[in-house]
Amino acid sequence: MPTGQAGSLVTLSANPSRLFRFFDHDSQGLIDLEEFKTMLPQLGITIPAAKAIRVFRMLDASNTKALTEEQFKVAVFALNPASGGPLHIDSSELMGPREAFVLFDRDNSGAIDEDEFVWVLEFMGYDIKIEDEELVEKMFRKYDADSSGAIEYGEFRTAWLDLCDVREELKGRGITKFEEWTPRWKLVEMLDAELRRQDAQEQQVLAYARKWVAWQHTLKRRRRLLQAARRDACMWLQNALDAAGQVYTLGHGPSVQED
Repeated sequence: MPTGQAGSLVTLSANPSRLFRFFDHDSQGLIDLEEFKTMLPQLGITIPAAKAIRVFRMLDASNTKALTEEQFKVAVFALNPASGGPLHIDSSELMGPREAFVLFDRDNSGAIDEDEFVWVLEFMGYDIKIEDEELVEKMFRKYDADSSGAIEYGEFRTAWLDLCDVREELKGRGITKFEEWTPRWKLVEMLDAELRRQDAQEQQVLAYARKWVAWQHTLKRRRRLLQAARRDACMWLQNALDAAGQVYTLGHGPSVQED
């Protein structure tokens, strides 16, 4: 993308409504996932694709596979450090269980089946072979705690904590205050606490972004009401002066109307 266009887009990000119209290529009043993912790097927002998809899905609560202008504004405010908010969604490349779940829940059904679980194990570093089918089935049943035939996010999170390299995950998050002899269960507790903290912060960011969008609407409505009140006041003043036999030119004072 040309440098000039990149600069203009960053400037345009200060006006979310215009930015929305710019990326709403088909003018349907909606931004789909591909448009959303294309937009982010053009605004200088670099986050992993899985995180972009997850933020998109979090805001697309009704699973329409598109964001309205309001949802779009929340996303931009939450992700863009230049928006002026006190907190923003972490843009690091580090992938947690929520991002990993998004990679495998491709249809956004909220669950992973046994076939997809094979890819999960390979992603977590397991070298799965054809003869390991029984092992895969056994592990799937272990984490499918409610025996529903699918692994929902809570169950996936448990599996992720069990299977990940917990020391590396902690170090990647800047947590290094543990010893070589610290038992794994203690490290898992530490990682679990950090993940919960990150989740809570993310919810706080989105809540603040939603409040900001609502406040912008309030300000816009107040400005319209103020403009209408000023117009009404001018009309009232002109009518009153006209009834008194004077002509009033705004900014120049009254002049006597000649008979």
